[in-house]
Amino acid sequence: MQRSEALILDFDGTIIDTEWPIFMATNAIYEEYGLAPIALEMWQETIGIADHEQEHDFLGRVIDQVRNVTREQLRAECLVHRDRLMAAEAIRPGIAEWIDAASTAGITIGVASSSTPEWVNGNLERLDLSRFMKVVAATGEGQRGKPAPDVYLRACAGLGVDPSLALAIEDSPPGLQSALAAGMGCITVPNRITTALTFDGSVEHVHSLADLDPAQWLAID
Repeated sequence: MQRSEALILDFDGTIIDTEWPIFMATNAIYEEYGLAPIALEMWQETIGIADHEQEHDFLGRVIDQVRNVTREQLRAECLVHRDRLMAAEAIRPGIAEWIDAASTAGITIGVASSSTPEWVNGNLERLDLSRFMKVVAATGEGQRGKPAPDVYLRACAGLGVDPSLALAIEDSPPGLQSALAAGMGCITVPNRITTALTFDGSVEHVHSLADLDPAQWLAID
């Protein structure tokens, strides 16, 4: 197996499972205002894209049915629920070991995310992982998120590596499509939200990164 020159990880749902707390927090808002819960299948349609509400305006549905409530109020309430749930989430199994193995072997590490730079960088700092990341390619205003390849191409450019020599780690089909479109190999590791989705084209598909030996996949001697 050819040695990888870079390891590029998705953030949300891959490094830490942010997807489940956000889903549960939004459904907590629905419950508070007497609405039927959001179906998991509908939420799955938004996973991995740059803006959850671009596909389905979940908070807008509450505004349409409840009087005297604003989007700002709903967002604030949702954030309270999300942050409480996020505090209970740990880095996903195997992530720390893969980062340590790559870092020790001199393989550059980066992040490619459809989320905003503020969200990604803030959480990497909180998790004490930012020191390992040579580049963080997130999706700012006016930039295309996944499944477009842009964010992975920017990450590879920032690391100075050809995409064909970089390995991506992803948790969602749009993320996988983004990495493949960039010309990268991609290991997929679904989370609680994405576990039942279809992942075609990944070089390996596992339910935990801890099940794979990073030395083998990164071709570390």
